[in-house]
Amino acid sequence: MLDWKHLHDTFERLLSKYRSAHPNPEIGMRILRQAMNPGRYSKRNVEGEVQAFRLRVDPDGDWPDIAALRDAFDPLSQLGFSADIPAESVYQAAIQVRLQRLDGALNRDGTARWFYRGQRNQLWDTVPKIMRNLRDEAGPSYDALLEERVQRVRSIVAGMMRAGLAKDDFEATAIAQHYSSELGVGTWLLDVTASPWIALFFASDHGKAGEIGTLEYIELTEWMLFSNHGESALGILRVASPTSVLRISNQEAFFLQAPHPDLFTELSIRKLYFGQQENTVFESLAFERPLTRTLIYPPEDPMLAALRGLPSESLEAKKLTWEPTASALRAPDSETYLPIARALLEAEAKRRPNQWERAHCFDWDELLRQLCRMHAAVRAHQGEVPRYVTTLHHLHRLVVYAFVNGELGVSSFLEFCYIQYCRDDMMAVNALRRCLQDASPFWAHALAEEAAEHVMWPKAGL
Repeated sequence: MLDWKHLHDTFERLLSKYRSAHPNPEIGMRILRQAMNPGRYSKRNVEGEVQAFRLRVDPDGDWPDIAALRDAFDPLSQLGFSADIPAESVYQAAIQVRLQRLDGALNRDGTARWFYRGQRNQLWDTVPKIMRNLRDEAGPSYDALLEERVQRVRSIVAGMMRAGLAKDDFEATAIAQHYSSELGVGTWLLDVTASPWIALFFASDHGKAGEIGTLEYIELTEWMLFSNHGESALGILRVASPTSVLRISNQEAFFLQAPHPDLFTELSIRKLYFGQQENTVFESLAFERPLTRTLIYPPEDPMLAALRGLPSESLEAKKLTWEPTASALRAPDSETYLPIARALLEAEAKRRPNQWERAHCFDWDELLRQLCRMHAAVRAHQGEVPRYVTTLHHLHRLVVYAFVNGELGVSSFLEFCYIQYCRDDMMAVNALRRCLQDASPFWAHALAEEAAEHVMWPKAGL
């Protein structure tokens, strides 16, 4: 296997040099990418590009380092984009972050395009610590265990508030999340970060050989759309920014509040995959702010010292401003999807006002309910139907199709949104028929082929 840590250091050094060699950093980045591609660009090609753009670099002197990166071109191009063919190292994934332009990408309005999360094992559920292992429980025992864990958080938050360590209970909960190991507590917050490098640190920390770690890069605008700005079970993005809490500020951290793990999976979040190696944790001195373990966990930490002074006994504490409910991990039903579908419809209506003039005749409250019932029924048959039709992106497709082509009726909808994905798989076709039967009487009626030709969406006022 290649020495990926050395290659990462080499790449970052060259990247810094080539970006600063031209008034437009993108020019230097492009020429370095070309230099790394042995199949398309020779040394002479690269030297010609350097001369044409008057880059203040010496490609001949840099060629030994460039040649090492050219030798790594195939794994950089082919590995790391699925769990079946992961990158060989977290340091390879770090180079790919740069090559895929995932760091520092901005939307048109100047806001960050991505936020990030590192996961040590791609097989694990993306679930807040307080909810881990609760899926194995059922009924009253589930509720009681969750309540016991929530009470522990309340007690610690109350202790922090009495000691003046936080301005409100959310900030105290965020602090508890970042010091969960020392406090012996799990919260309903899920850590995310503005930095892909910090996410890679957490994705590789304590990694075990044989595991596959992931860097999840999540599009901010997409998250806000599907989460309906925090009104859906995907959870709200929340920021706690106490400058005195070094772990939060150093880790560029913010939080997802109790995202439903099934919906998180259905969002089909983009990922880079890498094979874990024993005792290999992503750290680098190449960045403007060096990424080290002491940055992530400062040894001189006033907040940690203050938390160690909190009373150890459990305190009587009132409910917090926001707490998770027992439904947070149960299989999503149609009501779970309804706030998401409403947000998707609202976005389409704003984007296509002329189309809304034609589509507003439908009874959208009832129509969205029927779409969500169908989506929930299909999701309940996951494994029997193509995976794509169980995702939130497909729910988006359902809403868009009904919005744009609703006048064509239900038969056309079923053909375009479902049947075309199952046509060559009779097991999937039969599963789809069961979904229609299970979803609602409306869909059961549409199950009959002759009836589907005449089934129309509910109209307003009817």
